[in-house]
Amino acid sequence: MKITRSSKCYFKKFITRKKQEQLELVMKEYSRIVNQFIGKYQWKISNKKTKRDKKTQFDLCYKDYIHSIDTWLSARLIKNAFREGYGMVQSAKSNATTRKEHYRRPYHYGNKMILSETIATAEFNPKTKEFDLLVSLGSIGNKIKIIIPLKKNNHFNEFNNDKAWIISKSITITNKYIQFSFEKEIQKKDISDVEELRKGKFADEYKSMQNNLITFSKDTPEFVEQRNNIYNYINTTIQKNKIIGLDCGINKLLASTDNQTFGEGYKKLLEKLSRKKQKSKAWYRCKEEIREFIDYNIKNLNYNLYNLLVVEDLDNVHKNMKLKLRLSKNMRRLVSKWTFRYIYERLFAYCDLNRVRYRQVKSFNNSRTCPICNYTNQKNRKVQSDFCCLECGYSDNADYSASKRAVIRYLSWKPTVSNPKQINEEKLLYNFV
Repeated sequence: MKITRSSKCYFKKFITRKKQEQLELVMKEYSRIVNQFIGKYQWKISNKKTKRDKKTQFDLCYKDYIHSIDTWLSARLIKNAFREGYGMVQSAKSNATTRKEHYRRPYHYGNKMILSETIATAEFNPKTKEFDLLVSLGSIGNKIKIIIPLKKNNHFNEFNNDKAWIISKSITITNKYIQFSFEKEIQKKDISDVEELRKGKFADEYKSMQNNLITFSKDTPEFVEQRNNIYNYINTTIQKNKIIGLDCGINKLLASTDNQTFGEGYKKLLEKLSRKKQKSKAWYRCKEEIREFIDYNIKNLNYNLYNLLVVEDLDNVHKNMKLKLRLSKNMRRLVSKWTFRYIYERLFAYCDLNRVRYRQVKSFNNSRTCPICNYTNQKNRKVQSDFCCLECGYSDNADYSASKRAVIRYLSWKPTVSNPKQINEEKLLYNFV
């Protein structure tokens, strides 16, 4: 299968005002053509999900359709606009079908253009002293030709110098940067054993061991031995199937099932951000420092050791924060600065790049529930950093315990649909599906 990555090269400092004005003029007209195409032909475009017999992208690029649009743009650029409009309509219809909602007409705001090689040609080794990349935009119309000088950055060179990555012939252009796409063929990691466990094998064995635990009196040697057997079964299953569970937090950025922590100084950075005046230069610098800190720690995870990564779904973490006795004012301030969505985006991207499957499960009572006996109580965490079950006596670091609970919850539930509106017990975010 193929994975795609993109890299941006900025040009705003390198082009003249005249070129900038020409580019904005072309983008404005291009956007008008895309919206006109959507309004005129949206009901003739098929849906990917239903696969009805309607006009294809190739059919709508015939001469009769192109000349039906009144514009000064060339026929080649009109075709590019038609392709983008076609993709927007098809994507909107597919999303509406998946979510079981009404189709909503998409709108192009003129922020970008997706151009094929018939319009945009890139010269990667030009004979210039200052610039090492030139992109020429031709066949635009009205005898306009725009040459955009660029400088390659480290991120671009990382893909361009690796022969496994193949650069795409089309580009995405905005008024600030040009985005290049790279493709790479990879082999998926096999997680068929994990899927077999999810069909009930793990849940049945796990439940059976818990039932045996109840039969013994507390604090007897047999009870302690059975509790240790459950703990070893969980760890063995995780290690054997190369699964890692991660708990995302404020005191520690990430805590894993193999008792590792990443990003110890994350809370100090959040406190530093809360002291800055919002939207000030120092505030933006601190935000960038936090992003670099997150990127550094997530990049240092050894993804080659794992086939599956499981995290909690924290979408509702900001809900009801002001309820009495739920969170203190200082804690609410930190949670509001907590960039967990950016953390999950970076995790997903690195998992995709390293062929690791990525899954999310519901976080409800994860940190309060014992991974050994499933007993849930708020008093299991008398101290923020420690977990001690009042029922069976199991104790561990609270973050490590929560990461194990995330894996147990994933393995114990049968797979459900990927539409969040149709999921009650768990939300799954899939890659490689």
